[in-house]
Amino acid sequence: MATVISSTSLPIPPPASATWWSPKTILQILFVNFGLFFQSTCVVFTQLFSLFIYPFSFKKYRQFISYTMRMWSQSLVALVQWFAPANIVMTFDESCGSLDEIIKDGDITNLTFPKRIIVTANHQIYADWIYIWCIAHLAGAHGVVKIILKHSLKNLPVYGLKLALDHDTIVGNLERSKKSDQPMWLVLFPEGTVVSPCTRKRSKEFAEARYSGVGANDIPEQVYTIQSIFFFKHFPKQVHVHVRRFKIATIPRGNGEEFNQWVHQRWVEKDELMGHFYKYGVFPDIQDRTIDVPIKLRNNSVMDLAQIWIFLVPYILLLKQLLNFDFHVQNAAA
Repeated sequence: MATVISSTSLPIPPPASATWWSPKTILQILFVNFGLFFQSTCVVFTQLFSLFIYPFSFKKYRQFISYTMRMWSQSLVALVQWFAPANIVMTFDESCGSLDEIIKDGDITNLTFPKRIIVTANHQIYADWIYIWCIAHLAGAHGVVKIILKHSLKNLPVYGLKLALDHDTIVGNLERSKKSDQPMWLVLFPEGTVVSPCTRKRSKEFAEARYSGVGANDIPEQVYTIQSIFFFKHFPKQVHVHVRRFKIATIPRGNGEEFNQWVHQRWVEKDELMGHFYKYGVFPDIQDRTIDVPIKLRNNSVMDLAQIWIFLVPYILLLKQLLNFDFHVQNAAA
């Protein structure tokens, strides 16, 4: 199942320049960066335990990795909830089925999506992937999200080499996932990157070669940056998302030109939806198929984040033993 998401954000006025570097802002920057670093470190150390599971059961190994990713991605949800509170306003196309099929037991924070989907979305700001992960959290799929990054990231120092070498690993994992029917949200941004002053010219040249007429638009990434959203309190209060589904069988995958035309047509439809939004402030509401959901942790508790900390206990005990051993060695030498 392929899901196409068109998204946009409603702005709030930027804060006064005098408050950008207030003591409170500096503390928030330190807290956010340390919090994400600490949670990410906990996840990495926890994932090392998967090496003891892998030789016995690949399925259990994948389930454990998925658990660690759920724990990590909840940090993103908490980041939005605490520092950039927003609601996701989702409009579902009729291809998604009835709202009763999408919403479990009438709970709008508990959505039903197919367990294996390809998510393609327009890319307005760098934070787009965070909001898509928040949608996956609503569907309980936040542990199985995989995002394909743009090709040029292979040029990043150190990390880029790792990304380039990961190509075969990614392909292999996708093949194994397909064979074992494991849950997965594969997220793609066909546009490759957000629109910015340095990419506007290239985008315009590409469009003029293939499409007729490119209108002047605002550059969303100049309105909302990662820094402004999570550090300087300039964030969208609403993220509007329009969802449409396509069965894989209906997508022309065997012919490159036909597939390119199919993607092009989806983006024509996306532009029409965005045009409607900028004119009326909402996506077309098809027979009242819109829900408004706050982004927040499922149990609304810091304990959602603290579960992963228990896996640090063996490392703490090991460190204690090493320190004791070093102390005894020093005493013996004395």
